[in-house]
Amino acid sequence: MTSLHSLLIESAEAGLDIQGANGSTPAGHNGPYHDPETPARNTSHWLVTWSFAFEKTGDPRFAAAANRALDYLLASGKHRLEHTFEQRGKAGKDKCNGLIGPAFNMEALAEAGKRLSRPDALELAMELAQMCPFDENLNLFTIREVDGSLPGIDWTINHQIRFVAAVSIVYSVQGLAMPKNVETFVDSLHHTMILRPNGRIRHAAARRGLSAALRRQLREWRMGREARNKLHLKEIAYHAFNLYGLAILRRNYPNSPFWGSDTLERALDYVTSEEYKSARNDTYFYEPYIPAGYNFSFAECALADQALGPNDVRTQKSLLEQQFARTFDFQARMMQQCAADPLTQSAQVCDLTRLDDVELDLPLSASETPGAAGADENSAQRSPALAPSANGPGSSPRSNL
Repeated sequence: MTSLHSLLIESAEAGLDIQGANGSTPAGHNGPYHDPETPARNTSHWLVTWSFAFEKTGDPRFAAAANRALDYLLASGKHRLEHTFEQRGKAGKDKCNGLIGPAFNMEALAEAGKRLSRPDALELAMELAQMCPFDENLNLFTIREVDGSLPGIDWTINHQIRFVAAVSIVYSVQGLAMPKNVETFVDSLHHTMILRPNGRIRHAAARRGLSAALRRQLREWRMGREARNKLHLKEIAYHAFNLYGLAILRRNYPNSPFWGSDTLERALDYVTSEEYKSARNDTYFYEPYIPAGYNFSFAECALADQALGPNDVRTQKSLLEQQFARTFDFQARMMQQCAADPLTQSAQVCDLTRLDDVELDLPLSASETPGAAGADENSAQRSPALAPSANGPGSSPRSNL
């Protein structure tokens, strides 16, 4: 037996080896999208994990790594421009990566700032939390580009949810009441978060008016079968990601009527559907389509069960054991198996720091296993991609999810 938090501390220790001299960690490429990224995202993810490990152990190595990562993010330079962080360089795409880019930076700055007593980090987190205007007609947030411009609404619903979840973290860690725009966003989700008939969350947020809904349906019909199938696969992949963001919001703003809505109940029930379970267990599906290249649907469902569901420890234990068996390399102590983007997936272990600890039936240490479950004989060696870069590096109704 081992525990979730002990495995996270092991992964935090392994991550020390990939931090560059300037405090950054190697950038990924956003999984199957292959967008060239800056280190801003993955450095933020590792910052969460190192600050968590320091909080749990008091080990000064974790404090030192976290503070170096913080210093890197706070410093002026190419990775941080006047208004927000530059996340990627891909022709035809924004540099800030919509709302999801600043969301990852914001939550890291807030959580680490609190754990390390760094008011400068908390100050920047608050700046990011307040930089994107809220459209009170649509009840959605507007993108703030790195040059300060406002390209428009980010229509990707998982971006909206995770951004608002990050804003709620910023206010929560400082003991502040939730801002009105967070409350309004959550209270309006039964309108802006659209479900398919089977409960699957649509990729795009709702546009107001009947004519807008009809135009959306017409666009999907004109896509053709292949494009529609790709969209539906993407929605399956992001479903748990959406639930994870909602779980954070439930913890930080528990009094919204949305938490008792039929919309949320149907979205939660979808994870027990045959469509969802079949896709999640199909390697053809999860390797190319899981968002950002990390296969964290089990872990995300575990947090959703804690915050949104019946909070069944046996269900969470089962979900996390499946997660680690599939994606954790017990030799490298990195979450790098079954990944389109091993760098990002390994960094994204930070998402597990927001779960309560639970005992797991997994190997106690790397020395007790020849490699991760299902891995080939070469998987005992750390992926070359994880080296520092040259520039710096169940009893509940929802059991058996």
